[in-house]
Amino acid sequence: MDPPPRQSIRICKSIKLLDFAYSCYSSSFTSFLASIHCLFEPPSYKEAILNPLWQQAMVKELSALHKTDTWNLVPLPPGKSVVGCR
Repeated sequence: MDPPPRQSIRICKSIKLLDFAYSCYSSSFTSFLASIHCLFEPPSYKEAILNPLWQQAMVKELSALHKTDTWNLVPLPPGKSVVGCR
C-alpha cells in the first residue's frame, strides 16, 4: 500500500489588492495618468495612419530606429517571403 500524498503545511494568505487611488500621486503624474487613460490604440495600421497623433508617433519611432542604426532596409531576396507581424 502506498503512503498518502504529502500535503503542504504552509498557510495560504489571501491577498487583497488595494484600490487604485490617484490621491497618493502628484498632480502632474495624476494628469499624465488621466491623459494616457483616455488614449485609443487603433487595431490596424489603416486606422492608425488616419490619426495625426499616431502619424507623429510612427515618424518619431522610425526616426529613432534610423538614428540608432537599429536595422537596415534591404531588398527581399528572390523567392523569399516577408515575415509577418502583429
